[in-house]
Amino acid sequence: MKKYHLLPVLLTLLLTVSCDVFQPEVKPTIRIITVASDYKNLENGPNNLPLSPVDQKGIKDQLEFLSQYAGYEYEGIHVTYENGMLSATRSSSRTGESKFCPSEYLPYQGNSAKHMNPLILDVLDTVATEAQDNDITVFYYSGHGAGYRDTLKMKWLKVGTLFFEGNSQDGLHPDELHAAMAKIRGKKLIMIDACYSGAFVYNDINYPDSTDKAFDELFTLPTIKNDNMWIMSASKDTEQAYAPSSKKGGFSYFTQEVLNYLGYDSQAKEPALPTKKDICYSDILSYAQEFITYSQHPQGEDTIRDLCLFSLPNL
Repeated sequence: MKKYHLLPVLLTLLLTVSCDVFQPEVKPTIRIITVASDYKNLENGPNNLPLSPVDQKGIKDQLEFLSQYAGYEYEGIHVTYENGMLSATRSSSRTGESKFCPSEYLPYQGNSAKHMNPLILDVLDTVATEAQDNDITVFYYSGHGAGYRDTLKMKWLKVGTLFFEGNSQDGLHPDELHAAMAKIRGKKLIMIDACYSGAFVYNDINYPDSTDKAFDELFTLPTIKNDNMWIMSASKDTEQAYAPSSKKGGFSYFTQEVLNYLGYDSQAKEPALPTKKDICYSDILSYAQEFITYSQHPQGEDTIRDLCLFSLPNL
């Protein structure tokens, strides 16, 4: 009679299962892309927005602070047009800050805002080559939004085109941004503080009033997008977005409420910890919608999925 030696087999199975069950958690890298323009020194350009670079720095500093507190690595690329100069810098939890300037966009002096749109797309392409499946990429924009005329339909469409020299052709269009972000692996959050920015929000569920139907068809209908992308805007696609006078300081209204929820200390003007442990997309959006109810109305996706940016220890 054959004798089966089961003990070695059982030990092998046990070790295999143990390795699967007790694999250490792989923490994501937070990839932070910020864009801002004050529009100064532009011929025939739009009105200046001196608070936009301030918004950018507040978001950048707070997200980096929360990343470090949560034990995540972060990598950032920040595009800024300020006082007539265009710049791009990298920030990293590993190497600090450094220049990020593809040579074709140099020099970054004078009236070089025309390079801003291709530079943004170049940055997004760069992140797409670096991001991994477990990463979270945040794209934040503070600046002007504008409507442009669709000559085929002969009517005004408030699509929130981001423009840099008063010309919509130099702007970043919603489909253009969505396509560039879709190439980035992992989960993506887009936050846009601009007039008419609601045009950048699209819903991955076609039936926001019927959650059961939406859930049933979420993975079957080709028209429903499921691309790990969450988007929030400062206003509807028919509304302007506002900021206080630069003399009063502070941030644009939408960015201020986002920073408030994230824990930023506006009095000390420095990053701080929030009151909640879990920082999620739906909570940030709900908070901004609760506190901004006057001339603009922040928009977000109708979705049954949520994105948790951070789970902060010891809170």
